[in-house]
Amino acid sequence: MWLHILKKDLRLHWPYVAAVLALKIASAGIILQMGIFAQPLQMLLPHALIDLAFSGVAGLAIILVVQSDPVVSNNDDWLIRPIRRSDLALDKIAFAALVTLLPTFVFDLGVGLMHGLDALPAIGASAYTALVVFICVGLPALAVGTITASWPQAAGIVFVIFLAWIAGFIVTNGEMTDLGNWPVQLALLAILVIAGTLILYLQYGRRNTATSRGVFAVATICAIAVMFTPKIAGYVIQRVIDDGKVATTSPIRLSFDDQSKADVIGKAQQFMGPVIYVPLKVAVDPNRIVTINNVVLSIASGDGRP
Repeated sequence: MWLHILKKDLRLHWPYVAAVLALKIASAGIILQMGIFAQPLQMLLPHALIDLAFSGVAGLAIILVVQSDPVVSNNDDWLIRPIRRSDLALDKIAFAALVTLLPTFVFDLGVGLMHGLDALPAIGASAYTALVVFICVGLPALAVGTITASWPQAAGIVFVIFLAWIAGFIVTNGEMTDLGNWPVQLALLAILVIAGTLILYLQYGRRNTATSRGVFAVATICAIAVMFTPKIAGYVIQRVIDDGKVATTSPIRLSFDDQSKADVIGKAQQFMGPVIYVPLKVAVDPNRIVTINNVVLSIASGDGRP
């Protein structure tokens, strides 16, 4: 039954699916044009904008598909016809995977293989990236769609989230946490997975919209709080867990190059802020494939000051 519903959703919303695929093709084309060392650098901004558009269009498509059989309304065919709620939920989840997880995996895998990566590392990296995109785009869109009955309601929720993010940005003077820090990433992914799964269960299993909206609000607050946590917190957590040791399986190791004749440049204006260039030794595991475009180091003293 869920496949029948999925076919119906694809027929009705194929323009959005086509737009998602077109954006992904454009993104892959830019990556191939930049080459393995991300040159020319002026292509980075268009690539970032296309990725942002991909996330926006995919999220919009998922919300509209979920709202085509709105859970919060009492006047819909799926409540009258013999359609199981589990089939309806599975259809919406499958559609979200089709517009987020599948194209990301396929195109990233193709780009990796064209850049010369071995099949297994390329498959693993593409699968991880695709899963992260599904969690960060697909699950939130599914949650928004299930707790709203119309596009204006969904747009209102997204706008409120944006205002909350702006408030956090103002309160912290724009000092966001390092989203590349793995404890921060893990916390954000955990919030999205737990909240998304709970909301889908409450809506399709219990049709408890009030509780679902409460869960969504709490998850939003927690996610924004994590995003604006002081940077030093993530590094302290990582240092405590790693016990200050570099993992032996790390593909990249950095150390200061005392023998280098390169000059240290202080306060060079680049990347929207002051940068200090220092000579480094880069040791790469010969059994791993690593691409290095640039390295950003955050150095903090023992009291947490940068």
